[in-house]
Amino acid sequence: MRSGAEHMRKKLAASITGLVLAGSVTCLNFTLTAQPARHVPSTLRLITREVSLGKPHPGEIKYSRVISSDDKHIAYSVKTNDGEFVVVDGVAGKTYTSIPRYPLTEAGIKQQIIFSPDGRRVAYVAKQGEKSLVVADGKEGAKYDRIAVGAPNFSPDSRRLGYFAERGEKTLAVVDGIESKPFDYGSSSAPIFSPDSRRVVYMARHGKQTHVVIDGVELVEPEYVSDPEFSKTGKRMVYMVVRQEQWRVVTDGKEGKPYSGFGNNIEFSADEKHVLYRANTPAGQAIVVDGVENNSRPVIEENSYGFSPDGRHVAYIAWDSRDEQYVVVDNKNGKVYEDVGTPIFSPDSKHVSYEAWRGGKMFVVTDGVEGETFDEINDYFRFSPDGKRMVYLAKRGGREFLVVDGAATAYDEVLDFKFSPDSKRLFVKARRGNTLLMSLEGEPPKEFELTPPKQGESREDYHFQMAFSPDSNRTAYVLRRVGKDFVVLDGSEGKPYDEIDDLQFTADGMHVVYTARRNGKLVVVVDGVESREYDDFVSGASLRLEGPRTIGLLVTRDNEILRVEIAIAE
Repeated sequence: MRSGAEHMRKKLAASITGLVLAGSVTCLNFTLTAQPARHVPSTLRLITREVSLGKPHPGEIKYSRVISSDDKHIAYSVKTNDGEFVVVDGVAGKTYTSIPRYPLTEAGIKQQIIFSPDGRRVAYVAKQGEKSLVVADGKEGAKYDRIAVGAPNFSPDSRRLGYFAERGEKTLAVVDGIESKPFDYGSSSAPIFSPDSRRVVYMARHGKQTHVVIDGVELVEPEYVSDPEFSKTGKRMVYMVVRQEQWRVVTDGKEGKPYSGFGNNIEFSADEKHVLYRANTPAGQAIVVDGVENNSRPVIEENSYGFSPDGRHVAYIAWDSRDEQYVVVDNKNGKVYEDVGTPIFSPDSKHVSYEAWRGGKMFVVTDGVEGETFDEINDYFRFSPDGKRMVYLAKRGGREFLVVDGAATAYDEVLDFKFSPDSKRLFVKARRGNTLLMSLEGEPPKEFELTPPKQGESREDYHFQMAFSPDSNRTAYVLRRVGKDFVVLDGSEGKPYDEIDDLQFTADGMHVVYTARRNGKLVVVVDGVESREYDDFVSGASLRLEGPRTIGLLVTRDNEILRVEIAIAE
């Protein structure tokens, strides 16, 4: 919720300006309680395949574990008396003098081992004596005087690899094993691949001049150049250059009009047809779309500007000379308020909404129409998937209100809410007194008695997960009662567990899947049928659905790391 203090801080700031697995197989058979025949069969089997990735090696370096993005592979480094080596999926690599790493800091851990986006490849920097080299898929690259920790950068399609390396006092870009001509240093951490993986870009500095190098060709020699940004498919590219204190945006190789400065962001529309940025003008600041300036305003708030989903509209926040704010949509000024929130477009791009503040009260403005006033309004309000409906949270007089399509309903506390995929129904979890209400539009709310928390304790029964099936016809949610979690599926309560997580429907909506813990063990539950027991997930891993009938896990049992695939059979 936004408060008056936050409002004043904002003003002050603005004024400053399908896998094949080998291993053991188990098949569990259960007869289920009768459910609607169109959704759940009377008998369901979980066929489990497990692949051992080995037990952790003695000497594993703390914080070195890395999991691939698909949660199927694991790698870590191990230190021995002879040096260090990397273990990938239980297989130890060659021993080197060291596998360099940065120390743990407040900023977190910089990965020393890098998986490719598809999870099938792995690369890292190794030290052999005084030299550094990149090891990719077990194959050694050339040796250099220095390569930064975590330097290897895979292309989005996982086929290409690039990094910067130093030889003597010069830096080289190494892409697909081919060295560039030497330069003094690079201004980015590694060569940047385009989203389609076909192009590679980096900045190279020769003396005082910075060059943009695209596919090995040096394009410009400005005093300063920013890191290039690609559109989502890589078809378009933008970056900023500075010459003699004049700033220009270079779009697809074409330089735009000079300005005295720009904002932080350059934005592409979702369809990649349009580009916008904020520029400093003699009259103040202006949003520039495809090289055409909007009207200048005294101040345009940073990070408030963006395209509608269809790319046809632009909205942002501006300040007037009296230090008040208004929203600009398609270069037209909205009404002036003491404060406004960042404008949000509906998914269909037909509507725009934002919060506004006047006289100590807040309200939502949609398409220029002011809604009901409240003391506070939650920053995160939502349109329905089809863009025709809107919901948000508000406070007034010590109570919380859920505002749906402009109508406010009072609760003591609103815990969460979610639209169905077809936008027709809203699921709400809320509290009135010691009664928990689970409400689904079109049906009477279900009421559950809450146990009042002891002094200093939080309500454990506030744990909330909720899922709609993709066709919006089925619902499932998790409730907590007397220290136990249970799933309510289509109105029927399931078996209690110590903890339930990862609640979701399969893509076809036929099955509900979740993980559950009981007596310190982890199981996967599908329509009430339990998988084999495991000790826990490998740290950082989670349940993943790999299709309407396949579940993937990376777990441990008896200190052994297992890659698990569970097939749902009917």
